[in-house]
Amino acid sequence: MPAVRTALRRPAAVFASHDVRALVGFCLLGLVNVVLPSIIFSSSYLIIPYSRPTVILIEASPALATKLILPHVLCHVAWWLRPCFLTACWILAAIVTAAAPPNVAPPIRILMSMLASASAAAGEVSFLSQMCYYGRWGLAGWGMGTGIGGVVVAVMPHVLTYGMGMLLRDSLHCVYYLVGILLAAHFVVLPSAPLPQISTKSPWTRPALNDEEENIPLTPGRGAPKPTAMLRSRVKRSLTLVRPLLVKFILPMFMASSVQAFVFPASIRLQPMSASLGAFAQFKAAFGAAFQVGDFIARSSLVLFQWKQLYLLIERLFALATGVVCGSRRRGDTHGDTVRGLGLYRA
Repeated sequence: MPAVRTALRRPAAVFASHDVRALVGFCLLGLVNVVLPSIIFSSSYLIIPYSRPTVILIEASPALATKLILPHVLCHVAWWLRPCFLTACWILAAIVTAAAPPNVAPPIRILMSMLASASAAAGEVSFLSQMCYYGRWGLAGWGMGTGIGGVVVAVMPHVLTYGMGMLLRDSLHCVYYLVGILLAAHFVVLPSAPLPQISTKSPWTRPALNDEEENIPLTPGRGAPKPTAMLRSRVKRSLTLVRPLLVKFILPMFMASSVQAFVFPASIRLQPMSASLGAFAQFKAAFGAAFQVGDFIARSSLVLFQWKQLYLLIERLFALATGVVCGSRRRGDTHGDTVRGLGLYRA
């Protein structure tokens, strides 16, 4: 009987180990994917020759283009080749950025910033595409890792410059350690993803009835559909798939992201700085850390429960965002800013 009980308990232990490894692995991947572009951006010093809106456009446009194009190409790239390609891109960006100080022509630093932005977006698309194999624990690990990475990014400039007396470019050597963590998390910590199995009883396929159906010409002939008709049918099929997700998921996430982007970091300038903080850099680091800690709390809550009514959360987010904006008109201390920042992202 003890042997039988051990055999019955073994699958649960295997699944528990799988969940823990997925949680830790994606936590490390999310942390690295958030911190790496911040190091490259801060080491490029693009804010010196260009205005802030221009720098934001340089850093954001490659990520947008990558997220729109890469999902159509990613299926043709091998699973093990993706982190290797990302590692090569990060190492190239670190080497060129280290060899291009602020007195070098800006186009080189612009290219490296665009490469870092595209690499971070490619890593996000690649890692999130594997969530179908790792489920809820993988998604929770990714959320926790990105939350911790946001806290690190918020306090890293202040700690390096004011705390350690270093330059932002001195953190470039950390890229190589973070890249090693990325490879270890992907190939060692994460359990191997199962290969997708193709069912022979798919409703979309049927056996050929005669030899004429098997001998389909590969070149477009008289009976082949035109490219415009194929493109039109493909777009119509894509719209059919997206329509059920538009109201339920896409619009709520777009509204939440827009409000969060408006409140932080735009609200930092509106907040009254406490007398206990000696400089605006300290206040910005404290406010950003509080905001990102709330982000980490909200993302890690996926381990305990799941939210299904997204619009109810959006209403709470709008209410708390209004409270932050109204509270910025009154003078307060750092603790009040911390509470508002935590409460906003807890929604």
